Amino acid sequence: MCLPKEWVAYLAKIEKDLEKGYLESTITLEKNIELYSLLKEKHDNTIFSSRPNPCSQVIAKGEEMFKTLDIVSQCKVLVQIVSLTKIGNSM
Repeated sequence: MCLPKEWVAYLAKIEKDLEKGYLESTITLEKNIELYSLLKEKHDNTIFSSRPNPCSQVIAKGEEMFKTLDIVSQCKVLVQIVSLTKIGNSM
């Protein structure tokens, strides 16, 4: 999945912090919601919508619930969404 560099760095930070067991202050609820929206858009309007089992509907249905999650749970969801779209080591 092609994402702007700032979001690739943000996702890398999330993954690193989750491995460490704590999140630093650069990870925020607002940024997580913004990234979720971007990922939802990518799944709705790019080649990912043409996959045999597209997850765009699931992502869209879960958006309101995502907004109510705590920050750690949000980060885990974001990593899961990205892992669904990864091909090899590219993001």
